[in-house]
Amino acid sequence: MKESILSLIQEAQALVSNETIAPHDVSSLKSYVIQLELVQELEVLNGLAESGDDFEAAFIERCKARSLQNDGTCLSFTEMPEGTVNQY
Repeated sequence: MKESILSLIQEAQALVSNETIAPHDVSSLKSYVIQLELVQELEVLNGLAESGDDFEAAFIERCKARSLQNDGTCLSFTEMPEGTVNQY
């Protein structure tokens, strides 16, 4: 399982844009926030992978925490099934 998750993390890192464009409307602001959240979460997940702890258990706990944290926001996986966060 760890190898599969790490492979997905690498794929997600390819989605990160190094281009910084200031948000200029609601759509670009949402995209900007999602991009920042992705970068931050990839850093956390890479840290979990390098920590030597039980990665699978830590990953599951992290997913639960993120689900609660993002509940009711545009970053939630359940609020907008067709939204940007569910496209990849």
